[in-house]
Amino acid sequence: MEIEIFKTLGGIILCITIIVSILISINRKGVLEKVVITNIVNTKTVALISILSYIRNKPVFLDVAVVYALINFIAAIAVFKFIDGYRKESD
Repeated sequence: MEIEIFKTLGGIILCITIIVSILISINRKGVLEKVVITNIVNTKTVALISILSYIRNKPVFLDVAVVYALINFIAAIAVFKFIDGYRKESD
């Protein structure tokens, strides 16, 4: 019984921190700050999917979390390279 409460509480805390991160992202002006906050939200989403996988006892969700994390990583590298190239051209 106690473990179920901790699992649920962990999921709720992650949801709250995701919402707070999104609200912080809205107030930021810089592109890099928004990209970093997007990566934070995506990392928390991977953790939330992993917790959901454990709660529901569905290991398939872990596969989804790993694929989501890889897509997030590749997208972050692409965005940072694009921003780096854009800054080099403007100099």
